Amino acid sequence: MGPWKNRGAPSLNVTYADIDKTNYWAVDQTGPEVMKVSYAALPYVLDQYRLIPSGGALGRGCGPLVLTKEEQEIKSLEGKTVAVPSDRSTAYLLFRLWTEQKLDQNHVTIKVMSFEEIMPAVKAGEVDAGLVIHEARFTYQNYDLHLLQDLGEWWEEDTGFRFH
Repeated sequence: MGPWKNRGAPSLNVTYADIDKTNYWAVDQTGPEVMKVSYAALPYVLDQYRLIPSGGALGRGCGPLVLTKEEQEIKSLEGKTVAVPSDRSTAYLLFRLWTEQKLDQNHVTIKVMSFEEIMPAVKAGEVDAGLVIHEARFTYQNYDLHLLQDLGEWWEEDTGFRFH
């Protein structure tokens, strides 16, 4: 072991899991004692967990994106299927707020998929659009996808609130 050898500290059992799984584990109280969850899941878990000051995934210029195979307008999503990384994520919460404001009936079918499967599914036409997070905002052009909306940008413009 390196210089930070286990000097009396408890051993850790680290599990890597998709954000959809950790959000559900936290709400269902079936996960580990310490885990990462979406900001949108916090209201459902604060009676069982404590928020620790260890960073977060919200910030300026790195919000979730709505991507499509072809360039199109928001109205084209009406009645379509959109892949999302979790239906308990902050990205999904922003997506629902945006569609509520922009679509007349807000009838969108949601398909929860692991985040790494979303862009290939949009490119293959398996879904009509995809809600992507994190590094996908920098690589979606590699899939020949088009940006329909940057939800972080929309949030800041619509509310006047800025992520820092």
